[in-house]
Amino acid sequence: MFVRELQTGLLACPFETSVKTGSYWLTWLKSRRVTPAMQLFRDWALDEAAREAAGQSDGVS
Repeated sequence: MFVRELQTGLLACPFETSVKTGSYWLTWLKSRRVTPAMQLFRDWALDEAAREAAGQSDGVS
């Protein structure tokens, strides 16, 4: 995710060291109620990951 944005400078990596794991984790406290905004972000992130895996992602949309 975000490869194009990093390459074009739209996003910057804040650290010199990077670790490629092939996995992403989205977490929140169990004690926190999931808000509509959190659900919307989760759905978007899952959709982008699926599009990237299928070779269809054109970056952040």
